[in-house]
Amino acid sequence: FIMRLKSIEFIENEGTRQEWTIEGLTLGTKNLIVGKNASGKTRSLNIISALARFLAGSQQIPPSSASKYDCHFVNNGTDYRYQLNYKDGQVLTEVLTIDGVVRLNRGAGGEGEIFYEQLEGGKTVPFQSPTSEITVATRRDLKQHKFLEPLYAWASSLLHYYFGTPLGKDTFAMIVPQGAIKVNEKDPNAVVGLYRQAKKEFGEKFTNAVVDDLAIVDYRVTSVDVSAPLSLSVVNAPGELVGINVKENDLP
Repeated sequence: FIMRLKSIEFIENEGTRQEWTIEGLTLGTKNLIVGKNASGKTRSLNIISALARFLAGSQQIPPSSASKYDCHFVNNGTDYRYQLNYKDGQVLTEVLTIDGVVRLNRGAGGEGEIFYEQLEGGKTVPFQSPTSEITVATRRDLKQHKFLEPLYAWASSLLHYYFGTPLGKDTFAMIVPQGAIKVNEKDPNAVVGLYRQAKKEFGEKFTNAVVDDLAIVDYRVTSVDVSAPLSLSVVNAPGELVGINVKENDLP
């Protein structure tokens, strides 16, 4: 799947003094969001990230808020429109339209209809889900509801790293003899493990790309690697302590 978020509209706490909206945010394949302080840049990214967690099933609907999403995605030329409306931990409406055809339509009480791809050649069938659950996340079925998979794939692969945080600069990793522990790509502090994993997978092509990217922002280095720190030792450690080692140009 090559699912991409094309546009998003959002409204929170509609009709109250706490109302907050995103109107007509259109996205391309690469985006730079620019604005004054407190203009909503970070909050917009948080809204997109929260949507991904809902669709991936990793976060429940919050118990004390009211929000509406209206999102357009594109997947290999296929248009997806996903609408979600929830309040106080309960899904009020959830609608998925694909190329203008409604494939999922759910209302209050969790009752609705969903399209079954292999039932009598394709048939829309009534269903009822718990009101606190997102249908896209809970009714995945590669035979009957394969059309849900691109949304789930987008949501589960989304990575959100917060600007203004250490991003792993103050974190080391431990190499243990038993074998590598799978690195959590969604952990912004796992930079050492992620770098080591990428170097193993892509080799010098990856490290050279990092060096070239740093040069674009005028930070000139000859190498970036993972190694043990010279000024720090750990007694009785289960493995080797390592961090990111950067060799700057013209410095020993």
